[in-house]
Amino acid sequence: VRGRFRHLLAPLAALLVGVACGPDGPPIPIAGEAVALEPGVQAELIEQAPPVSLAATLPPAPGEVTVGGAGGPTAAADPSDGGAGDETPPMPSSVVVIGDSIALSAQPIVSATLESLDVDVIAYDAVESRRMVAGSPSLPSGASAIEDVLAVGRLPELWIVALGTNDVGAASDADAVRADIGRLLSLIPDGADLIWIDTWLRDRDDGAQMMNALIRELLAERDSTWVLDWHARGATDGLIIADGVHLSDVGKVEYARMIGDALRTTYAR
Repeated sequence: VRGRFRHLLAPLAALLVGVACGPDGPPIPIAGEAVALEPGVQAELIEQAPPVSLAATLPPAPGEVTVGGAGGPTAAADPSDGGAGDETPPMPSSVVVIGDSIALSAQPIVSATLESLDVDVIAYDAVESRRMVAGSPSLPSGASAIEDVLAVGRLPELWIVALGTNDVGAASDADAVRADIGRLLSLIPDGADLIWIDTWLRDRDDGAQMMNALIRELLAERDSTWVLDWHARGATDGLIIADGVHLSDVGKVEYARMIGDALRTTYAR
């Protein structure tokens, strides 16, 4: 299956500094060398991470999806069999993460966060320069990564998708973006929960906001689906490196903490 599944095989060892979004992306410089974590650094980084309100990030209730941008989203109810009034669902037992270089850089901390919640990380497939649907044998797309998981046959209860940044960088128009999001949604089994992390590009904010609006538009039609508002955090000092896209060490911790807080808020343990 192309050998692209990346599992967390050991405790936190190293963090990769964010890399450029790719040849079709915005003209963003490649970041520097890998940064090794010393014992206790994760806890120290968590303490140093700037306080950012999660009110604009977390789903109001199961069966709903957040909509809107950094100015404060509202909730578009999309309940199934009663919707937001239903009993809080149990924590998913398993997850697959599909992402690009941003998710890749935070992989050790995100995987550790998920496993600390007793969520089995079946696959963490994140690669540099990844787009949602456009790809090649040497640069597989998000759709291709999902197809690989489906082919293996061990399906998760929860999918986390962190894609769209490189499609903004490629200046995809609204119709193309809508079609690509729809393609990914068509691949994810109907019975699985879905969390999608939206986009932040400092120098292409109009494109990022278009992407994020279309993500919310299409995901609002699907049950058990939420959008995490990373865009609301993008301008926070210390979370993004100088290229305006990729995560700093503190940003990687905040990115993982956003995901962990979302699961703790949404699901019963």
